Amino acid sequence: MSLIRIQLFFVVLLSLAAFQTSQAQRPQLVAGPAQMHTTDSTVSIWLMVKNASVVYASLESKVVRKSDERRIFDSEKVNGYTPVIFEFGGLIPEMLYQLRIWIDGKPVNQVFDIKTVKLEGEKPFTFLTGSCAFQAFGGMKMTYITGKIGSRNILSRMAKEPGDFMLWLGDNIYYYPGDEKRYELMMRRWIQNRKTRQMDELMRSRIHYNIWDDHDYGPDNCYSDWGHGDWAMEINGKFWHNPYYGTEEAPGNYCNFRYRDAEFFLLDNRRFRTPENSENPAMYGQAQMKWLQEKLKASTARFKFISGGSQMTSPILKGENYAGYPTEQAQMLDFLKKENITGIILLTGDKHFTELIKTERAGTYPIYELTCSPITSPTTPWGYKNNPDRVDGTFLAKYNWGRISIRGSEEERHCLIEIIDKDGNVVWDYTIKASELR
Repeated sequence: MSLIRIQLFFVVLLSLAAFQTSQAQRPQLVAGPAQMHTTDSTVSIWLMVKNASVVYASLESKVVRKSDERRIFDSEKVNGYTPVIFEFGGLIPEMLYQLRIWIDGKPVNQVFDIKTVKLEGEKPFTFLTGSCAFQAFGGMKMTYITGKIGSRNILSRMAKEPGDFMLWLGDNIYYYPGDEKRYELMMRRWIQNRKTRQMDELMRSRIHYNIWDDHDYGPDNCYSDWGHGDWAMEINGKFWHNPYYGTEEAPGNYCNFRYRDAEFFLLDNRRFRTPENSENPAMYGQAQMKWLQEKLKASTARFKFISGGSQMTSPILKGENYAGYPTEQAQMLDFLKKENITGIILLTGDKHFTELIKTERAGTYPIYELTCSPITSPTTPWGYKNNPDRVDGTFLAKYNWGRISIRGSEEERHCLIEIIDKDGNVVWDYTIKASELR
């Protein structure tokens, strides 16, 4: 090769490297937008940018235009990445809007559809649910659970599934051992998670709500005192946007929201949790229990879904379970019976298997609890196959998610639960009539 050709080769090589560097450093949208808490007049939108200083968003319909701007400081960036949340109000119910985004003055090529909802009435609706969505990065293997990690492709399949919203039931990511020692490492784990193509597809597909469990709060099986619960709260608020976060006196990752003739009560099973062998052990704590009781008494919803990261009614005391907190568990169940709270269905995750539990109660209706897990985390079928309160045929130790539909006229209103495997097949279904829950 002649000297001139060698020189030209290195010029091209250097030019290519310079171009790649400039592309990597340019401001860009790397994840989202994802629609978070939405009402008939408000919308929350999450997205993540890289190397950006200003993000501008415009929400437009034929009759309404709203816009907002976020300035990003260097202190907010982690390796150049920044999650951003926009909130828009004064919108029209069930209206389709177009979302346009500008980053550092340059428009994002794609225009995104955003729709408000109708909160009242008895129109049928469907939501997805599930838990335990471990993702492996850089050859990382699970150190505390043995078994095969599921493919992220299940997330893409879920993204194609019709549904008004997704309710994540905890362990929505997994901090790796050591992440909890540094705020930046916890942020990086979330950034990695949301950047994956399959997760981004799912996040863009519908509205999202979340609760957490140990792995997206801190270390494995952690309690409230693990050391950096405030970090967990702050980071959770950067990647989700529930309606609110607890009360002023007892902030936490719990809230409620109404959707048609159903109301959802999202509980925090970590922020106030004490060890089972401590004095007066509690999973939810007095302040959260008081809040829940007040909200349930005020609710007029036909269906009342209570979601928590740990199983609530299983009689099998193996692993983490509300049965390990018998006094507080009895307090909750006694309250539901005494106050005649109708329409209760429990939604939980954590166990790395799925089952439907039916707990008979003397003098009142039975309580159903759907435990739905895992989406991608290894399954753990051992030791759990003898639950006497399990509905026959509902045990599943494979990757799955839940599809829950509220259907029917007022007289025939019912909840249809369908459990779907990684290939999109309905493994089992079960119908709960509203008339059974009173």
